[in-house]
Amino acid sequence: MTRCKKILMALLLELFAVVLAFVQFGNGVQTDEAKYLLNIPYPHPPLARFILHLNQNWIHQELFWRIIFATLLVQAVWILLRLVQDLKQSARVAVAASWLLSTGVLFQAGTVMMAPLTALEALFFIYLLLRDDETVDMWLIATVWLVSLFTAYQAVLFAPIVCALILRSRVPLLQKIAAFAIPLLLLFLYTLSNPLALASITIHATKDVSDTIFIRLAAFLRVWFLGGSVVVSLVGLYGIIRARAWPLIGSFLLVSAYVLLARFDYYAILFMPLSVAGVILLLRKRQLATFPFVVLLCLCSVAFALRMPPVFSPSPARRTMQMIDNAHIHGPLFISGSFGHNWQYESSQEIVRFNAALLSTAGAVICTSPCTAMDARSEWAHFRFSDPAVYVLKNPSDTN
Repeated sequence: MTRCKKILMALLLELFAVVLAFVQFGNGVQTDEAKYLLNIPYPHPPLARFILHLNQNWIHQELFWRIIFATLLVQAVWILLRLVQDLKQSARVAVAASWLLSTGVLFQAGTVMMAPLTALEALFFIYLLLRDDETVDMWLIATVWLVSLFTAYQAVLFAPIVCALILRSRVPLLQKIAAFAIPLLLLFLYTLSNPLALASITIHATKDVSDTIFIRLAAFLRVWFLGGSVVVSLVGLYGIIRARAWPLIGSFLLVSAYVLLARFDYYAILFMPLSVAGVILLLRKRQLATFPFVVLLCLCSVAFALRMPPVFSPSPARRTMQMIDNAHIHGPLFISGSFGHNWQYESSQEIVRFNAALLSTAGAVICTSPCTAMDARSEWAHFRFSDPAVYVLKNPSDTN
C-alpha cells in the first residue's frame, strides 16, 4: 500500500471514529462513564480515570474523550493488519472487517468505558504473541502489564498471554517472576487500601447469584456473540482451538468465566482481541474462505444494528439538567428515586438525595420515581410537564 493510500485510509478511519463517537454523544453520559469522568474512586484503579479527569473543567470534556476512545479503537486495526501484511489482500480485508464491523467495536467505540481500553491493551499483548518475536523487551511488557492492571481489574483476565510473553523472553527466571508478579502485587495492595473497590467487587460477584445455570449461559452467549457479531465470535474461537494457542484459550476461558459471573453488555468487547486473533490464525493457515466470511459478518452486524439501534435523543438526566439550566434555577437539586452518577455529571448544581427535612433549601425536586407527596405541598408546583417530573417553589405571590 502506497503512502498516499495509507494516509487516505487513516483519514477515512478517523471519520468513521468521529461518527461512532457522535452516535454515543447523542444520548449523553451514562452512569459508569460519569464515574470515570468524575474520577470517582470505584470500581477500577485510578490511572485511566485520573487522566480523564484532567480536563474536567472543559465544557467539551465528554466529546473530546469520546473521540479519543473511538479513535484508539478504530485506528487499532493497523496493528492487526501488520500481522497479515504478507497475506493476500482478501485476507487483510477479512481481518479489517473482523475488527471494524463487529458489533463490539460498532457499539462500544466512543463510549468512555474501561472495557475498550482493556481490550486495546489485550490487543497489544496478542500482537506481540502472534509476532512470535523473542527480541521484545520484557520490561516493556511488564510496564504495559502494570498500566493495564491499573486501568481496569479485568486486565487480569489476560494474564495467560502476558505470562507466555514473559516466559518467552531470554532473561533469568527471577526477573521473569518479578515482571509478572510485582504489578499484580501492587494491584493487590491498592485494592486493600480502597474499601470502595472491595465493596464494588463484592457487589458485582453476588449480583446474579440467584440465576440458574441456563439463565447464565444464555446471558453469556449474548455477550460473547455481541462482541463479534456471532460470526467472528464462532470463527475466532475455532481458530484459537485449532491452532492450540493455549495462552489465547486460557484468556478466553477466564473472560468467559468472568462474564458468567457478572455479565454486562459492555464486556463484549473483551472477547474481540481473542476472536480476531483466531481469525488471523486461520487465515495464516489458509483455512478460512474470506468472501463468505465477510458477507456473513456484514449481514449479522446489520441484523444486530437493526435490533439494537442507537439512541439519538438526550438521556433524561441531560434533558432535565438542560431544562433547569435554561430556567436559571439555582440551589441544590433533590432527587427522589434512583439515580446514577450521570445526574451528578450533567448538573451544574449540587445533587442531593431527597430529604423532606431539608426541602426548604432545595432549588428543585426531581422525581425519577413517582413522588405524589409533592403534589400535596402547596408551596411547590410542577415545573412544566417533564419526564421525570420536576417541582420548583412557587412565587410567594402565588401561594395562598
